Amino acid sequence: MVGIKLGCINHAMLTADAVRASGLPLVGWIANTVEPPGKRYQEYLTSLKNRLPAPCLGTIPFLTDAAQQASCGHYLTLPE
Repeated sequence: MVGIKLGCINHAMLTADAVRASGLPLVGWIANTVEPPGKRYQEYLTSLKNRLPAPCLGTIPFLTDAAQQASCGHYLTLPE
């Protein structure tokens, strides 16, 4: 899961490298909007989609309601 905010590209790329270095496959990632989207939100998301060597499995929007946060799985598209 990638928290979409300042620094997320570097963090995601380092994490992807660490996953691959451990011998595990990187099969996908989830964009998590952990704060209200800022002016660079779409740029961060586009850059991650272009750079990470795995598909984005979904984007979870910024949610403030606890009930919404507890049931956010419908924002994901998981492979069979």
